[in-house]
Amino acid sequence: MTRPANAVTSNSNPPTIARTGDNGVYQSSYQSPGFYAQGRYWVFYEDSSSTCEHQAGCLFYLWSANGATLWSTPVNVGVHVTDNDWSVVTDGTSAYYARYNETSFDSTTNRALLFGMGQLGSSGLITWQLEQVVLSPNAAMKFPNDVIGVDSNGQVWVGYQQDNSGTKTPHIIHSNSTLPLQPLSTSFVVNASDPTILQTVMFTATAVGGNWGGSSGYTFSWNFGDGSTTTGQSVTHQYGSAGNYTVTLNTVDNGNPQETAISAQTVPVELLLPSTNTPPTLSVPASRSVKTGTPVSFTVTSPDNDGDTVTLSSSSLPLGASFSTSTGLFTWSPTPDQANQFWTISFNATDNAGLSLMKQVLIYVSPSWSGDFPLSSSFFNNWHVDIATVPGGGQVYASYWALG
Repeated sequence: MTRPANAVTSNSNPPTIARTGDNGVYQSSYQSPGFYAQGRYWVFYEDSSSTCEHQAGCLFYLWSANGATLWSTPVNVGVHVTDNDWSVVTDGTSAYYARYNETSFDSTTNRALLFGMGQLGSSGLITWQLEQVVLSPNAAMKFPNDVIGVDSNGQVWVGYQQDNSGTKTPHIIHSNSTLPLQPLSTSFVVNASDPTILQTVMFTATAVGGNWGGSSGYTFSWNFGDGSTTTGQSVTHQYGSAGNYTVTLNTVDNGNPQETAISAQTVPVELLLPSTNTPPTLSVPASRSVKTGTPVSFTVTSPDNDGDTVTLSSSSLPLGASFSTSTGLFTWSPTPDQANQFWTISFNATDNAGLSLMKQVLIYVSPSWSGDFPLSSSFFNNWHVDIATVPGGGQVYASYWALG
């Protein structure tokens, strides 16, 4: 590890700083099991005599101010590690680790490749955040021989061996520092919310967001609920008979991929006099892009100008999402397997006369990790990847070698 020139060490009589039940605690030098930061030497190691996550082998760390004496009491991070399946690095203020959570080296498929990050504290303790899934479990794959690096832009890189049913290749993947723009949102207003028959009613659509990778513009398609349809941003229509009609707006952008959003509203049409009841209003947030693991929370509201009781509902909720019909609170923390796709969630407000309003919120889940690619297509028994970062410019270099 990098250290000050005046650090006190003795190669002939190195200090014993901790004991471990694993005779092969450091299988490979590329694991980078320690660093110098915040005026301390930090050392990480595996102790197979301890159990974490129902498996033998826990990640520990300890520190010293001079590197020779006064080492701290070891601290158990509380996560399982084994052999070559973990690595640590620092950017000077935080500690980062990557680990493949298998029972023993290159033995267990269907486990996740994980990333952890913690703030280096002034007291010598590290405050860890919740882990991120770099690669989700795969029944045919293992991801051992893990190494981690951080470039000058704060982007994290993880090198690993992909073992796909015995076919082994070196890979590298990095954290995703970009977030896509806002997805498509649409709605419309009616100039007469309670018209009479043969009255000319104007419908005006609005749209924002979307148009990823394409030219700006939207296509608006209308269905007036009486068999009539048309297109255009501002349109008019007359109803020939009384009744409650559901008007549906379908908006499509010019992006690639193309995005679609829908809004709908009940229009009560009376014979001679306007209806005494109007539909409720519905307020939803604009569509949004989020990273996996980022909590999403917002409140849907629906006041009614007539003082009617309004019932809220939702449809197409993603797995793990919840919506309170009493408070209008929506919450969701997208998981890695929900990334790289749009989730369209419909919210409905219905008053006690059956008049309703529907709006959609599109949520695009961006992966926290991207750019996974092989460094070589040759097949060997055991690949190792090493990562070097250069100060300034975010330059990253990866080298790799194989046994066999």
